[in-house]
Amino acid sequence: MYITDTMPVKVNGFEIPHDYDYQSALKEKEWSGNGKSCMVVRMDNGATVKLLHVSLRGNGNWVRIHGNMGLIENLRTANQNMLRIRKEPFDKKPGEPSEMIYKPEFPSYARDASRHGHGGGDFFTNYFFARAIKTGEQPYMDVYRGVAMSVAGIQAYRSVLNDSNTIDVPDFRKKSERAKYSGDDWSIEPGCKKKK
Repeated sequence: MYITDTMPVKVNGFEIPHDYDYQSALKEKEWSGNGKSCMVVRMDNGATVKLLHVSLRGNGNWVRIHGNMGLIENLRTANQNMLRIRKEPFDKKPGEPSEMIYKPEFPSYARDASRHGHGGGDFFTNYFFARAIKTGEQPYMDVYRGVAMSVAGIQAYRSVLNDSNTIDVPDFRKKSERAKYSGDDWSIEPGCKKKK
């Protein structure tokens, strides 16, 4: 969303079924899920985003972003904080390398950010929140974008339960969309009722 300045509009969710035999072999708790799913999200510019959420054995934290002009990903081996950028020969500028691997640095607050979790994300989430309160300046990641990220996941799970059919992601910036979902108390928990 941040890279392309787009919002999700539709989603299909897919889930790998729970393997109870494997769970028993590992002596995992009964409620522990596989944690394996895939979301295919259509953005408001027509782009498609595939998000794989997995906790497969042997899989680390790996991110790959493809676009019209190339890809960027973190390395799977050695230092996973290193980034690889790859462009096709016909997409690069004259003299520009087709592939580059480097370790990015934060442009500001590098020392503070590197001491916090999620690759510095925890620091910057709090930093921009505090700055918005102090200055009154609206951060890029406002409440609507934050809710859109959460709602896309909720709608993806609704899709999973509906044979992975396409589900709309509401745009809560629109009053009519907020009104449509104002009484929505759906829950994945069986028998869960909305508290009055």
